[in-house]
Amino acid sequence: MSLSFHASLLLLSFVFVVGCLTTTSSASSSPNANARKNLIEPNSTVTKSSNDLLLTFKSEIFDKVQVFMFFNLEDQKTWLQPTVLIQRYTDRQRQTGLIYFDVFCVIFYQYDPAVDGGHDAVHWSVRVDGLFKSYDNEKWVLTNKWRNDNCG
Repeated sequence: MSLSFHASLLLLSFVFVVGCLTTTSSASSSPNANARKNLIEPNSTVTKSSNDLLLTFKSEIFDKVQVFMFFNLEDQKTWLQPTVLIQRYTDRQRQTGLIYFDVFCVIFYQYDPAVDGGHDAVHWSVRVDGLFKSYDNEKWVLTNKWRNDNCG
């Protein structure tokens, strides 16, 4: 298949997923209102407020294929470059994420109070075989495998 076909398919699947997730959102305010304000650039030193949660993301994919994600239904994509740590502080509300790797994708909760409550940080590692989560940045658990069905 051609590259333009893959790009069209990827764009169509993103529009569909964002539309579905937006209509099912029960948040009282816009889910992406604070999405980028707390994005921490690599190598920066930022302090958090007492109740904030740290989310970190790092790509372990070294292929020439680019990996990118969307924070909590926002429109702007964030590129995940190999070994570059992306961090952000957020409130403890449920956070949705969408990551693309070539023609593969995964939709997941970056933070879910029912699952992750009680932890001050959730670390994510994006790998060729899927998405891994850790609370201590040492023990990793595969939480999501890549999908090739448009994540719909």
